[in-house]
Parts: sequence; C-alpha cells; structure tokens
Amino acid sequence: MTFSIEGLSYDVLFNICLYLNIDEVLHLSNSCKSLRFLLKEETLCRQLIVKCAEHTLEASLAHDEDTKYCYEQAVRRIYKRRKALSEGKPVSASIIAYASDFIFNEGVVCLLGHDAIQFLDLQKASMAPRIPFKSLPKPAASLDPHNIHYRLMNYNENILALLCHDDSTNTDYLFAIDICTGDAVMPLKRIDNINRLFVRHTREVLFFGCHTGYGTHGHREWIIQAVSFTDQRFQKYCKISQDHVLSDESEPIQLYNFPGTDVGSTVVFKIYNGYFYALSNCSAFEVVEVDWTSFYHCIRFPINDPRRERCHINTRIYRRQHHEGPINDNWTWLDLQVDERIDQLLIVEARTEWTSGGTTQTRTFYTQKIPPMDSLLAVEEEDRTKVGPVGDLFSSIPDDDSKYSPWQEREPWQFHPEKAHGGMYDDQKLGSSAPFILARTKFRSYNLSTGTFVDLVQTTCNCRGGNLCLHLRTGTRQEKPPLEFLGSSSFEDTSCEGKAPTTLARSSCPSPIPPELLQTIPCSYNYRRITMWPPHFKSSNNAARIHAVMNADPQHISLESGIQVKAHMDERCIVYLVLPCEPSGSRHSMIGKVVCLSFDGDVGVEEPPACMDHSDCEQSVRTPQQLIEDEDMKDTCFSPPPNRRAPSFEPWEANRVAYETIWDEYPDAEDLDFEQVWAESFCDGFGTC
Repeated sequence: MTFSIEGLSYDVLFNICLYLNIDEVLHLSNSCKSLRFLLKEETLCRQLIVKCAEHTLEASLAHDEDTKYCYEQAVRRIYKRRKALSEGKPVSASIIAYASDFIFNEGVVCLLGHDAIQFLDLQKASMAPRIPFKSLPKPAASLDPHNIHYRLMNYNENILALLCHDDSTNTDYLFAIDICTGDAVMPLKRIDNINRLFVRHTREVLFFGCHTGYGTHGHREWIIQAVSFTDQRFQKYCKISQDHVLSDESEPIQLYNFPGTDVGSTVVFKIYNGYFYALSNCSAFEVVEVDWTSFYHCIRFPINDPRRERCHINTRIYRRQHHEGPINDNWTWLDLQVDERIDQLLIVEARTEWTSGGTTQTRTFYTQKIPPMDSLLAVEEEDRTKVGPVGDLFSSIPDDDSKYSPWQEREPWQFHPEKAHGGMYDDQKLGSSAPFILARTKFRSYNLSTGTFVDLVQTTCNCRGGNLCLHLRTGTRQEKPPLEFLGSSSFEDTSCEGKAPTTLARSSCPSPIPPELLQTIPCSYNYRRITMWPPHFKSSNNAARIHAVMNADPQHISLESGIQVKAHMDERCIVYLVLPCEPSGSRHSMIGKVVCLSFDGDVGVEEPPACMDHSDCEQSVRTPQQLIEDEDMKDTCFSPPPNRRAPSFEPWEANRVAYETIWDEYPDAEDLDFEQVWAESFCDGFGTC
C-alpha cells in the first residue's frame, strides 16, 4: 500500500500542523496543490498565530474584528518579513528624510530638524503634524530662541520626551509632549546633572536616570526618579514637614551596588509588563583578583510604586565562567528583548571572547531567561563554604567580591556562535566572511524571532571611487528537523555542549524510530553562510542606486573625515542616520540622511502613496528580483511619503533624486500561478508533482 500525505484525513492533517511552526506549515501548503487549503483554513491559521506569534502586530490586527484582517494574511506577512530579515535582503531601501537627529520606536520615526520635529509612522505610512520649536515649552528666563537646543530622548505610546538646553544659563530641562495634540504632558523639570541621562516612559509615567550618585565604595551609581503624567501620586519625603507627602514625582531611587556605566554595553533599562527593569552584566565595580563565575545583576520595581522597599533584586543570574576566556569589552552589546512568540523578557548579549585563552577571538550571541523575582530585596548571601571549586588552590583565599557557581550547560537556543556560519560569504565572490574591525562596524544587533545577527558595516567599494560603502551583514540559523538530526552521525554524542534534549509528545503509532529516542531528540541548528547586502553595484542598475541611497552624499560629507552612524532596529526595519564626523559641540548644525531598510512589504497601506505614480516626485525603481506585476504591488509595497512640506529637513543644495525608494520584493506561493503549474504536470504524491 502506497502512503501519501494527501490521503490523510483533515483532522489528522490539522493536528499534524499544530506541531509545526509557521514556516513549516506554509512550505507544506505550497508543496502540493491538494494541500493548499491548509492556509485557507482560518482556524488553523489562528492556532498558528496563537502558538508562534501571539504578541505581534499581525496578531493584533487579525484579532481585531474592525480591521477585516484575516489570519491567513497575518501568517503570510509574518513569514515574508521573517524570511527577508533572515536572508538579510530588505524589501525596500528608502531615504525618508534629512535631519540632525532621530529616534525610532513602535514603528514611528521622530525626526529633529533645524526648527521643527517631524513624525513618520512607518507601519501606517502616515505623517503626523509637524511640531515647530516655537510651540515647545521654553525656560522663562530665556529670551533668545537661538540659545535653546532640543535633544530627543525617548518615544513611546504617542509621548515624546525631550531635553531642552539653555545656552544663556547653561541649564537643562526635561519635558514630554503628546505628538497627537502637541500639548505638554510633563512641564519643564530642571535636571542639575545630565551625566549619562536616559529616559523610559509609558503613557502614564516617565522614568529618567543619571549616573550621578555615589556609594560607600566611592564609585558613581545610578539614580532613577519617576514623574507621573496622570492623577497618580507617589509618596515622597518632604524636608519641610519632615513627613511623606503625595507628589507627582517619586522619591529618587539609588541603585546601590549596581555596577555598569554604558547603556547598551554594560547596563540596559526597560519598562515591561508594569515593571521597570535595570540589568547589568558587571559583577563588581573593580577587577576581582580571585573569581570564577560572572553573573547578571537585575533590579526591578513596579512603575506604579517606585520605592526602594519595593525593589526585587537578583544578583545570581548565571552569565559565564571566567575560564571560558578573556572578553574584548569593546565588542560587548547588551539588550533586553521580548520574544514575540511567548511574550517573555529575555537577556540578549553579544560577547567577543578569546576562547579558553587562545589567540583567536570569536563573537557569540547569548540568550538568558530572567528567573522569577518574587522576594523583596532577594540578595542572596554567599555560602562561604562553597565559595570556590573543589580542589582550586585559590578557594581558601577568596576576595569579598568573589563569586562561584558550578558550570551550567547552555541549551542550543542560548548561544549563537558567529564562527558556526563558516569562513565564506553566501556570495563566493566576496571571499572570507571574517568579522570587520570595530571601527568599520557601525551598528550591531540581534533578532530573536529569526535567530539572526545584523551588522551595518563599512567596506571598500568601487561604486564610490574605492571609498568605504555601507553594507548590511547578516547571519541566521534554523532549527534542524528532528528526523534530519536523527540521521546525522553526531546524534550518538548527546553529551556535548549545546545538545540539550527536547521533549516530544509520546505516540502509540508504529515507528521505525525507537520510542526512547523520540522522547529525547537533541536539538541542533543549521547555520547559513553570512550574507552581504546590497550586491555589487555593477550587478544591476538598481544595485548602483541602492548603494547611493544607503550611503552619505559625497557632495555634503567629506569621505576623508569619515562618518558616524546612529541606528535603531526592530523586527520590521532598520532606520539609521548618517552624519559626518565633526568635532564635539557642532552637532546642532549637522544635517544627515535618514535611511530606512524595510523587511516588511505589507505595511498596512491599502493604496500606494502619491509618490508611486512617478508624476510629482522622484522615481521609484525595483530590482530584478521583483517578480510581481504593478497591480499586485499595491497590496505588498510601501514607500513612506517624502517630507516635501518640511524644508527644514532638506539639506543645502539637495539634488532631485534625494528621496527615492528601491524595491526588492520577494514573492510567495500566493503570487505564483499554481493553476498553470499543475495543469502542465501530474501530482502523484507528496512533494512529487
């Protein structure tokens, strides 16, 4: 009897798909004409969204009955953007503005010009009204508007936080505005010391912190304070009445014994699920001469009651053993990311290490869960009888800051070594894929949902007369199917690092695989070769124009002086600003190009913007990989409207092709004519048509 997956009943196929991810179900649906109904089944698509991408924009749109956004659209959109990101090939590259500074969050780009602030929603392809500087709050003592300078601090939930500096008095003020109305939701608050100032906020409360406190050890420490936007009040001690009173400002919280100074490298701050998180990858303020284990230091407290007494502290989140090798701190990158599949906050860190003290340094991306933090002030006291490993000569002379924990084996999802991608690029003509030096690596990030690291690097390119050119450098991995891993020779050795067992559902069906192996199949990954984008500028006309879009304008920036890049990334796009390297203090007058590299071709635009008709704006072009017709482009492409009505964002002597978009769309099975494909062939079984 010949077995065919097409002969299975609907219930069996439905339950099989529940054990697959979005990519696998889409590939199964596209493998045979008779299985194309799988993605047309809304119940199955809904289960896929709930299991694999519940906390995404696509899921919220599909759950909302008013949007008329079906679950099939959500599944396809998630698949396409993840595929584009994992392959390192954006679907579009656009110059969205010229500005002196910007911030990017929740799909909204906030642009700082010479005399106004502009907002651009990349997800909705809409532009909010410009807010001129003259309508922003100013210090009462300032008479000359030219003495006032603004700095973008943070954006979230339609609230923008800014820092105002008054040159006449050399003072700084923090305030926040609602971008929809332009009204101030937080009045000017003077900040005496803005050393390493950062801001995080929600719709109701704002937190700002500075590295201005001092501990008993003589080192600086972080001080964090909250300001309420609503009627909520905090308990604050009043020196006049010598009692606690209700105030819209909280009592400052000093993070005692919390080492780390550089945000994004040694410390990171984030608001998540009603809590403020502070995380450090430093174990102590100074070098500990006798030490074995490194831990993360995490502090959290509720945002509605920010007090020292409500802090949850955990100083024992396992990080690494020191015998793994020295770390090149210049490459360290630290972040707190939310897994869009399970809505869980995870620690993501990139470390470049000389493994086991060798001569070659390698970069690895590590992921760690934050354990439950329920006990108040849960600072664990070390058991000095177990302060060091058994048999170690230094265990008898520990330092007060010495820490030890037994080796904790990392599961394969917890580490992503860059060297596992091999020594060559996906395009063999590019040669060795060795990491770039730090000076030429302008941006580094990691995407959890696709298992992809992303670098924005400078490399020599003939398109600019042999000068440096910006490229996107990405490396991704995919989990191996269990049956594929069973057939590999490495399955016999399950004791090696990174081969933690994965529990599978028990089955009573006959199987050629022994039942005991089905219960503990090791998990492993396929590592693709590292890719560089865009391709060589001579590969096509569009490639040359992509190079022009991504890089600084030679007529505005001296290539000899170099460039500086400020970039932000989410799961849909990368937005970066290219500025010339100028002496400190002259940044106010510097204007640079803001570029958006989008991986999402379905950014909620029902009709193309006005610039798509090529009549009154610059030309839009598409690459040879664009395989769909103009009529289909309306549903899959997005070109953010150029800032034509804001002359303050246009540079001096802006050329006519300043605002242009390069399209690079990838089709999926829905874009292909399968009726014609199967009319010319006979499908006789699974995968053979």
